[in-house]
Amino acid sequence: MSQATDQSSSAPEGEDLFSGAFVVRIAALSPLRIITATVTPLNLGTTEADLEAVVSWEGIDTVSTSVRTELEPGAAYFDPWVRFLRLLWVVLGPKTVPEEKEFGADKWSSIVLSSQELDGALQHAIVVVVDRERGTASLVRSDPGRQGAEVAIPRELLHRDAGTVLTEMTSRLIRGRPWQ
Repeated sequence: MSQATDQSSSAPEGEDLFSGAFVVRIAALSPLRIITATVTPLNLGTTEADLEAVVSWEGIDTVSTSVRTELEPGAAYFDPWVRFLRLLWVVLGPKTVPEEKEFGADKWSSIVLSSQELDGALQHAIVVVVDRERGTASLVRSDPGRQGAEVAIPRELLHRDAGTVLTEMTSRLIRGRPWQ
């Protein structure tokens, strides 16, 4: 049984165990700059049907946004990575991201996601690095007892927007399968 599960069983009902924010940095090509989204979830570590977050942006004209989505009933209510991926998609998906032209298929060279571990010891972190030039995505974990990974990015994904690629590759690295 993982430490996160042990902690959640002793946590008061409804308490959110996810602490802090997760950060996405996108190396944009034209003009050259870093676009940063600092996502502060309001209820990621709960089993509520809806997910909400406040997003602070740097590198684009938008300063902040708030997002909300509702999960369909089922196991996703309880799977922290499914909840995380859904929130990531709502923040960076091509139909929901602010200034969508800035995140297009030919607009990024690399993407870095850093977050707290969700299904292991909560004090550990994960980093996902998507590198367009190398055509790879890598997972690094701060927990020495958990293995990282590196996978090739499917060619068709390299021609997609930054949010789609990041969400898909994060799912493949962490869950071992495509996101949708």
